[in-house]
Amino acid sequence: MSIERRGIANLRWAARLTDPQSLRFVMTVGAGWGGRVVTALAQFVAVRILTTMLGIDGYGAYAVLTGLLAWFLLADFGLGASLQNYISQRRVAGETSGPAIRAVTYLLLGSTLVLCVLIAVASKWIGPFLLSGFDVPYDQAIAGFATFGILAAATGAASIALKICFAEHRGYLAHAITASGALFGLIGLKVVDWIQPDHLFVWALGVMYLPGLLLATGLLFWRLRGVEEQDDAGGHPRATLWPPARSFLLFGILSALVLNLDYVVLARVLLPREVATYAILSKLYGLVFFAFSSVLQAYWSVSAEALHRGDAASVKRVARTCLTFGVVIVLSTTFLLLTLLGPITRLLAPKGELVIAVGLLPYFAVYSLLRVWSDTFSTIIMSAGKAAVLCMIVPVQAVFSLTLEYLGAHYYGLPGFMLGLSASFVLTVAWALPLYLMRVSKRLNGATT
Repeated sequence: MSIERRGIANLRWAARLTDPQSLRFVMTVGAGWGGRVVTALAQFVAVRILTTMLGIDGYGAYAVLTGLLAWFLLADFGLGASLQNYISQRRVAGETSGPAIRAVTYLLLGSTLVLCVLIAVASKWIGPFLLSGFDVPYDQAIAGFATFGILAAATGAASIALKICFAEHRGYLAHAITASGALFGLIGLKVVDWIQPDHLFVWALGVMYLPGLLLATGLLFWRLRGVEEQDDAGGHPRATLWPPARSFLLFGILSALVLNLDYVVLARVLLPREVATYAILSKLYGLVFFAFSSVLQAYWSVSAEALHRGDAASVKRVARTCLTFGVVIVLSTTFLLLTLLGPITRLLAPKGELVIAVGLLPYFAVYSLLRVWSDTFSTIIMSAGKAAVLCMIVPVQAVFSLTLEYLGAHYYGLPGFMLGLSASFVLTVAWALPLYLMRVSKRLNGATT
């Protein structure tokens, strides 16, 4: 490359870095990585405290309840993702989205109050059912489910504030809120461990999830202060947002059937020690998705705006970047765990009650690679507002997932469970989502030629 061409390339790169939107994107990704490292470290320290404070059996019960988090986060009824796409569309058009933010907030405030009452009533049956195989007193099983469910559902509704930040290319605020909630939760857990009050199990659930709720709620109402009072030129916000929100909600429910009934199946089939093993390995590989999902979240709005412009080349570039990053980080994490799994296990369970076999790592690595592949394509499809397409595919995957998970766990234990979960991806979304996105890209290319 000549000196002149190299100089021009450097000037273009410098221009990109000084562009306000590019700077916000870099800040979002950087804050995402930093915040998720902080969150992950806080969670691992929490595992050490919990295994010491509650024992392996108690930690297994804790993992079963908190493993239901994705279900309670559906308390935004799909309006969070719908609002995020709506804001991106209005930004491209140079129009305001304030009235929509206000309307969604008030709607979710009422629905969350109703949900909290229903969770409190249902906890009398659901809590003991889920934790019947664990050494948790009956009253704490009820109170634990009610405490976690109410806090998690309210957090799910308040998390629309984070979606707003991502849509406005200020995702660094969302990551700061998430990391701060994890740190304050860890501090609260340490205080509870020091005080040792009655009903430790319930206290542990409460102090870990209350800070995140308070911070997300504070961010939401702070954002509402600047919302304009004028009418929304795009039509009534609820009428505009609800049709795509229904698709997002249905997709969220179906995804939860695939990904977030794992602890329910494991709690009914495997021993508490195996549940704890799964929980710890899931958190270790969760580091992959902490980093990977921060990239996906940052690219969501980029992809949405590219799709609205009909820019197929940018959409392909988003997919290629996300996939490359995801594969590299999964393989790197697996290599590190192959050499450090023993010390990490002793660090997280210092009483020596738990031993995790290295032979389990390939099962988790394969599953993580399949998640990277499918999550990349599903994020791009959702950024296009096409969650309805996913809702046609994921029900089939849910049937495969539940059937193969249960049979695998029943006959082959935890390795069989992981094989069943991975097979559900291979048989459905791993090939169907890329195929659909290829057709979308062809249509975009045809529209621009």
